[in-house]
Amino acid sequence: MHARTVVAAASLLAAVAPLKFPIAAQTWGQYGVTVYSIPSIFTSSIYSVNNSGQVPGGSTITNQAALFTPSVGVTVVANLGGMSSRAYAINNSGEIAGKSFGPDGLVHGFLASGGSTQDLGVFGGSVSDAVVINASGQIASRGPFGPDHHAIAFRMTNGVAQDIGSLGSGYSIIEGINDAGQVVGTSTLANGDQHAYLTVGGSMQDLGTLGSPFSAGLAVNNAGVAVGFSSLATSNTTQAFVWSGGAMSVLPGQGLFSMAVDISDNGIVVGTALAPNAFSQTPEGAFWENTAQGWVAYDLDRIVADNGNASWKIIEALGISDDGRYITAHIDYGNGIDGYSVLAANVAPVTTVPEPATFALFGTGLLGFIGTARRRRSFSDSSEMT
Repeated sequence: MHARTVVAAASLLAAVAPLKFPIAAQTWGQYGVTVYSIPSIFTSSIYSVNNSGQVPGGSTITNQAALFTPSVGVTVVANLGGMSSRAYAINNSGEIAGKSFGPDGLVHGFLASGGSTQDLGVFGGSVSDAVVINASGQIASRGPFGPDHHAIAFRMTNGVAQDIGSLGSGYSIIEGINDAGQVVGTSTLANGDQHAYLTVGGSMQDLGTLGSPFSAGLAVNNAGVAVGFSSLATSNTTQAFVWSGGAMSVLPGQGLFSMAVDISDNGIVVGTALAPNAFSQTPEGAFWENTAQGWVAYDLDRIVADNGNASWKIIEALGISDDGRYITAHIDYGNGIDGYSVLAANVAPVTTVPEPATFALFGTGLLGFIGTARRRRSFSDSSEMT
């Protein structure tokens, strides 16, 4: 795939017509979409999903790492013997990465595979986590924490940790990894600016920005295409980007804010876009597809509307499986009820209507969904696992 150049940002901001996502839900859901409601006892700060529709997270009942499977529900999966744990990532083989308190009261990253749980240890400090995992079991982690609470990103292969480095400051975080072992994330430069990065050929490559001092990389697919978001130099707006072929391009969306959080191997990008009507400040779940005419944005609401739920509103898309078949999403079901669900395309021609009692209540304000990028792999050990 070849992205358009960054100069598209200027024409984007100059456009005066409000954004209308093309009515093209058949692009993703032409064979029907099943909506699986995630019970409120399940909690996650990431909502990644594998090719079986499984979502890693935690159980509010046991306070331990758990897995949501559409056909099974919520099951507890792993811990290191401490008071709480959390699963962050799962690959298509079912291997799970996360973090857990141990009997000593310290937080360590773990790998759960084949019914056993491996303590990944720490890397010179006292804490670690495991935030992403690829098909070969490579894990990305963070640690140690210094006196300034800066994190150094690590990639682990066969139990050996490699320091990813930084763009000049000593601070970096990892948000995604592909099957080639490339990792994507955000690092601070020596001058204090924060830029998205991608490891290419064993070194960290600065992906740049859309003209401002800030960008954040959130995901990379197996073709090496990265996505995230960046603020713009010419206005107080932040827009989703795609990085491909050595260039960062803005993804279409004429509202005040958009963010791309994940990308499938077939090039479907999912995330959130603020509706063009600034007075409503309504977040919209969106996905982007690279067509012969360039990148096009679609409204995920069309998917549930075409399946007989016109009143439902997808507030944000949070993840997509490698094969593009499953999307995790935050949905407003109406009547003051909202929650998180797994959307499964090409699975069944009917929609499973969730029961209101299974939903957790969440706020849907602008600050809430802008914070998604930081929620996705936050390293707040005590607050996430208590």
